[in-house]
Amino acid sequence: MIRRIKYRGIVFVLAVLLLSFYLNTTTLSLKQGVEFLDVPRLLGFLFLFTLFVERSIEFILSLWRSSEADRMDRQLDKLKLEITQIEGKSAATNKLRTAKMAQLEKDKDARTKYRSETRYAALWLGFGIGVALSFSGVRVLGSIFSDWCLSECQTKLFVMVDILFTGTILAGGSEGIHKIMKIYNSFTEKVEARNKAAKERSKE
Repeated sequence: MIRRIKYRGIVFVLAVLLLSFYLNTTTLSLKQGVEFLDVPRLLGFLFLFTLFVERSIEFILSLWRSSEADRMDRQLDKLKLEITQIEGKSAATNKLRTAKMAQLEKDKDARTKYRSETRYAALWLGFGIGVALSFSGVRVLGSIFSDWCLSECQTKLFVMVDILFTGTILAGGSEGIHKIMKIYNSFTEKVEARNKAAKERSKE
């Protein structure tokens, strides 16, 4: 599995390099008026949309899968209670207890599988909503970079990548955006401290 993923990644990278060799490509440039200090505003904008996406996913999954999850949880609680209420050490009670324990493990496996399926569905649902929002105009790269200098082929590819990239970020949730904001704030604080120390040294 790992080897197959590695080979596919190598093929993809080589294909991109081959296309860049045959096609006339140029580099992106920042939009006029966009600066590095505008990043918090953009991240805050994305953070707001990720909250919308998360609430939408939560609502849809609640309508779709919560009733079955509640039923399975009630079944597990019922089996646990029945096992604790089995008394005695006769052959019949031991057999009943063993059967109940086996059923409990089976139901736990089913609940775990259902939970993983729900998580998988949430990821793809979030990605779908994120791509739809990006297609509607909510885009990360397009808010920062200008594509006027790109060729027609690059412009189309830029839009496609921007839609997928933004959809992936929105699907990642608000926690991911929050981590990025923390990293950015930490970086800017270090830069400001370094610049302040340099100014103080220059005054000496």
